[in-house]
Amino acid sequence: MELEAARAKSENDRIHREFHLREAKTNALIKQQQCSYEQLMRCKIERDVLRVSMNYQDMHIRELSYDNTLSSK
Repeated sequence: MELEAARAKSENDRIHREFHLREAKTNALIKQQQCSYEQLMRCKIERDVLRVSMNYQDMHIRELSYDNTLSSK
């Protein structure tokens, strides 16, 4: 019976080690995913800001071109 108890304790210890290892790996993956998501969001925001800035500049270029055309006449 002591042998069975020792085997059960050994198996229980192995299961606990495996659980903690999987938990650590899962936490690392979650942290990595959060960092990737934050980086993705920063890129999307930067892209959107650039897009708005480009549109604003294009609008001003057209206005200046139009003004230049009017003043050259």
